This record gives sequence, structure tokens and C-alpha cells, in this order.
Amino acid sequence: RRCSGDHTSNGSDKMMITSTYAFRSISNHRLQGAFRGSQAYTRRKKQLHSACGYLCILLLARPVVAFCPIFTHKQNDITGTGSDFQPYRRFSSFEKVGVKDSIQESKSSSQVSDDEDLPDRIEAAYQSGETDGILKLARDLPLENEVPEDLVSATIRASGGNKGQAVSILNSWIGACILVEDPSLGAGLAWDLLSVFDDVSGEQDIFPDLVTLSLAYTALRRGHQTSEMAEDVLERAMKLSKKLGGSKRRKSLAASRRQTVVVNAKDVEEKLQSLYGSDFQILQETEDFVVLLKPSGMVCFHKHRTTAGKIKKKKGKSPRENAIDISLEDALLDQKVPLSTLNHEGRGLVHRIDRGTSGCIVLAKTDDMHARLLSEFFLRRVKKSYRALVSADKSIPNEGLVEIPVTGRPAKSSFKVIERYNSLASLLEIATFTGRKHQVRVHCAEGLGAPILMDPIYSGEQDTSYLHDAVLDLVDSEQQRFFLHASSLAIPQYGIQAEAPSPVKWEEVIAKLKEEAAKAS
Repeated sequence: RRCSGDHTSNGSDKMMITSTYAFRSISNHRLQGAFRGSQAYTRRKKQLHSACGYLCILLLARPVVAFCPIFTHKQNDITGTGSDFQPYRRFSSFEKVGVKDSIQESKSSSQVSDDEDLPDRIEAAYQSGETDGILKLARDLPLENEVPEDLVSATIRASGGNKGQAVSILNSWIGACILVEDPSLGAGLAWDLLSVFDDVSGEQDIFPDLVTLSLAYTALRRGHQTSEMAEDVLERAMKLSKKLGGSKRRKSLAASRRQTVVVNAKDVEEKLQSLYGSDFQILQETEDFVVLLKPSGMVCFHKHRTTAGKIKKKKGKSPRENAIDISLEDALLDQKVPLSTLNHEGRGLVHRIDRGTSGCIVLAKTDDMHARLLSEFFLRRVKKSYRALVSADKSIPNEGLVEIPVTGRPAKSSFKVIERYNSLASLLEIATFTGRKHQVRVHCAEGLGAPILMDPIYSGEQDTSYLHDAVLDLVDSEQQRFFLHASSLAIPQYGIQAEAPSPVKWEEVIAKLKEEAAKAS
């Protein structure tokens, strides 16, 4: 972490350079950080031992090093490149905006005063919009003019000891680096922020999570000279996922990474439909991701594998007959469709939709795409819309906004009435601007006073007797199917644009609603 990664020396020379960074850090009383710096650029145990050997030599020769040109003047003495060798403590995103002291000197007195108020501004921004509020603050500062150490310090003070809040804010700073206009500047700043985050982790008991590493990877991937750093961060994310997965999950992840057979989901679409119904459709697919229509009643993943969710292959019976509660993850893996391994709970899952909700969902097939898609969701650059059949309420306007908190967190949705079925029900189109759990269901039930038909949690004492024949097979169903459909999904950054047709069951129910509405009128 202490070297630029911009040199092209052989293994021995590279270790000498890395050890030089480590030695200089020791001079600054940063032994722990120095060791992590050596470790970050030493992928093999043998090379790490060599680095420690060089480090010992340098410690013994400390009085000589200060006067030795090999460490202070020319890189050509080590690598033969003939270029100036000027090591710096971090990757240095300040290369284009000046070092930290220069930034501070260039600020006016009012800006310095603003820096003193930075913890209060961070706290206010988070309280108003959580991570969205911090991203907005990053644009207002602007982020590229700030010193990473100051941002991290202010964040810790603003969080007031709330570790989860501190990590969320730090994730927002790193995510904002992706939005910096200059890719190299944004990459350098992301690296510096992650480095400072690592430095304070032990003292503050807060640690980078998979979201942190995914955002840092995406930012570093944009830089012109940071591809090696990006790969190091992605490898770190993979190791963290493996650690979090538990022993059984680790075996599954290890086996998947050794998998050599690769099958496109589109090639097995007919097989999937024969097993799980005609609603199961592949909408868009590349080598990196697959967008599909998840049937209502199918859970995205099983956190704990249940007997009902296991696939048992017996003669004379299909896997579906033996696995009455198959998950989307297992359904695809059973057909040898490759899925990313970064999500230790559910392979390939970048986001989720409820068991009872049908419609668009994107799954990553590679760890690289998983990290990048996760970043898009975090930055709110994903457009999602839903269709919902709700209990009728003539007071519902034709269109509008719903802004009520969901589980105590800010949430915002827009809605538009597509069709009304007299006093029986209405068909709504809903777009979400935040991604809270059960957001659409809560906004329909509590924001509009019109709960989704058959919703087992929020519908209350809903009278659907007039639909009895049409929904007979859904009543008292353990699969908790209801009438919410993720109709479209768009992620412009990666060319994802998918629309999911309404499930077959909806056609029957809407026809029944029109028939009953005609009788009532």
C-alpha cells in the first residue's frame, strides 16, 4: 500500500522498493501500517519472507540509509529505469491538487471554518438522507478538495460511536469517488480513503465490509494506473466473503471457483420453465450478468438450507417434485449457470425482491461485475418500476409521490394509476427512488391506504371473496404469493434495460376484476 505500483522491476527489486517504503514508515512510528503495506504487494509467502529480510537489513543499517542515494535520489539505481524515484506514503490522490498542506494553505478562512464544522455537516446530511445525504454533501464540498484523514476523522466524530453509521458514511465517501469527473483523481482519492479507513480500523473497531471494497474496486478500476490496486481490493473482497460464509458455504464457494463447465441461462430457459413454470423467463444475458423474471412464490436464496429447498434427484420424479421450496440461486446453480461468489449468503445476488413478488432481478455471473453492479445500486443509478394490484380507494389521486419512512429510514416512491376497477381494485405503476425493505408494500398500505391484494403482512382484513375462483390456488399458500410485480429494471452504465411481462395469473385476475366491475356499474 505504500508504493505507487507504477514500476516494472523484477521480484527481488520490487521487494527492495517495498521494504524501503516500510522502512520510511517505521521512521514515522507506523510499524503496523508498514507491515500491511508490504503485505499488500506481496502475494506469495516466499516473497513476504524476503521483504522481512530486507527490512531487517535496513533497520540495522538505519544510520547509513539517510545518506544512501539508492533510497533517496534515483530509481535507476534499483530498477534501471532512469526515472526519479520519489516514494510517498499513500497512492497520493493529491498528485493533481497538491499535497495536504498546500490544500490547507489555499483555503480561505471561511473554508477552514467550514472544515471545523464538518462533523456537524456530516451528521446533518446523514440524518436527512442517510447515504444519499452524504453523497449530496460530497458534491457540495466538493470531495476532491478534502483531505482523506480529515474526512475519516470528522466521520468518526459525527457518528458518535455508532459503528454501523460510521461505516455507512465512509462507504458514501468512497462511493462518491466513482462520481469524480477525473477518473484518476477519483481512483487515488478512493485508495487514500480506504487506506485511512484501514489505519483506524483497529482503534475504532470498524472495518471495511463488502460494500466498502466493491465501491473502492469500482473507483480504482476507472483509474489509468490503478488496475493492479483494483485487483488487490477485489481479491480482498473474495477472501472476506469466504471468511463470512462459514465452513459449508466456503466449500460451495471453493467448488464454484473450480467449476469449468459454463452454461448460459438462455440455453436452459425451457428446462427452467418446465421445472418452475412459464413465468420463469431470461430477459437479458451477457458473460457477466443475467436479468430474469423471477416467478412469484420463489425465494431468492435460503439463508439456512431447508429440507424442502434441497434438490433430490430420484428416478421417475423431477427435481421440482422433490424440492417444493427451491430458491432462485439453487435453481440456476443446478443447471450449471455460473454465479458470482462475492455475496456469501446468495450466489450472484446483487439485490433481492420478496418471495411473493415476481419480476425483474439481475444476478452477477462474475465477481468483477458483482462489485460494479453493487456500486450502481449504492449510488442510486438503478431505475426500478413496479406494477401492483391494490385494494380500491377512490381517494387515491391519479399520480403523486409518497415520502414516508420505512423501518425508520427515509424512503421515496412515485405512483401513477393505470386502471381502476370500480370500487374493487386499482392497477398502479410505482417507481422507487430508495431501496428499503418492503418499501412498495408499506407505501401502498400506509402511504396510500390501499394495500396490495393478497399481501400477507400489510393487507389486514382484505375482502377478496369476489376473486375466489381466480385466486383459489393462492389462498393459504405457504409461498405467500401476492400481486406485486417488478415490471422493469434499467442500469444504463452497463446497458441493462429489461421489461418483464405480467405473470400469467394476473391476466386471469384482471379479467375477473373487469367482469365484477361491469356488474357493479
